[in-house]
Amino acid sequence: MALTHFRNKNFDVAANFLTKMEQAMLANNKAYYQRFSEKYVALYAINQNYMGNSDVAITILKKHKEESLDIKLSLLMSLFQQQLYTDAYAIFKELNHSDVWYEKKMGWIWVLKKSIIEILLLIELDKLELVWSRLRRFQNKFNKKLKQLDETRVLNFIKLVTLYYENPSEVTSKAFEDKVEASFEWIGKEREDLFVMSFYAWLKSKMTKRNLYEVTLELVKK
Repeated sequence: MALTHFRNKNFDVAANFLTKMEQAMLANNKAYYQRFSEKYVALYAINQNYMGNSDVAITILKKHKEESLDIKLSLLMSLFQQQLYTDAYAIFKELNHSDVWYEKKMGWIWVLKKSIIEILLLIELDKLELVWSRLRRFQNKFNKKLKQLDETRVLNFIKLVTLYYENPSEVTSKAFEDKVEASFEWIGKEREDLFVMSFYAWLKSKMTKRNLYEVTLELVKK
């Protein structure tokens, strides 16, 4: 699905930046091309995805997925947004190192995002025992650190995900909607993490019974 009519000022600015970045990488006989190519590919594909060009983004990310873990995680999220859950889970299973290994290499926030995507994927694939196992592991691994950092949004999100999985029919109720609205305080789209917004979009798509990618683009646009 590619909603090419979608436009957002911030992503247009990013597109202009990426054009200049590519020109700089190609200058002086590509002196800096190798050094920055992975970062460029990741940024370009992510920008395409959130401009509505998901097909373009996924094609690029698939082609380069072995080049960096950020690219692989972005591909995982892009497939998830297209509700290609089996394909996304196949990519997830390629991330077969321990969380300790990934934390040393990529940082704990990267591991946090990976853990949340895994939980959502398992819910969509209805892998009951694994969902509860991963929810418990998430609490044990991240609960203390997130509280110390006063990052209550993530903890609230996981609580709401748990409520949804326990009783999916309640997700469209006014009471659930009120809980969701009370649980998220946005810091502004210029500084907001796209993964955070994407996770929230998943919950909102369940509440409104709408396409996940469309809800995601609307949320980013707002």
